[in-house]
Amino acid sequence: MSSSEQLRAARALRARDAKRRARADAARQRRAQARAHAAAFAAKHGLTFALLRRALRSRRALAKDLLQRLRAAGFLTLPQTRLLLRLGAPPRPPAPSGRVTFEAVVESVKARGATGKVIVRAAGGFRVRMTADPGGLTPGLRVTVTATLEPSAEDPGFAVGRRPRLCPADAPATPDPG
Repeated sequence: MSSSEQLRAARALRARDAKRRARADAARQRRAQARAHAAAFAAKHGLTFALLRRALRSRRALAKDLLQRLRAAGFLTLPQTRLLLRLGAPPRPPAPSGRVTFEAVVESVKARGATGKVIVRAAGGFRVRMTADPGGLTPGLRVTVTATLEPSAEDPGFAVGRRPRLCPADAPATPDPG
């Protein structure tokens, strides 16, 4: 190999090394910029970002979708934030099945004529939806419930109550005929 060919080969090698170093430096700068952008994003969205991180640990596809929406739009709507709060909350304990008596707090009452839909949260943490007489029931009222519970297939912490008997927690319970 002649000296001019060696010189050309050495220049080509230096040029390749320079390109490789430039690409590595550019990649390092992009990573640093991405980390800085993520830190600024986390500072701007504080609580939302913390909740998303907690929800993402569970590897739920819904949390990943919310993160993509947050990155694209720069904000989450109020219903999306409420959903995120529910995703980050610990799971409710499973509802029992069969005829059960339990203490609960009325969460929701929707009257439809003489009957209505009532949702209660039991002291054990599970929720129960039932059809009952809405008279005298208001959200926040403590009640004693006797009902046949059937847990939901989608959410084990939620049940449907059949043949419910509700009475205020401070009132004496009437005997259950069966």
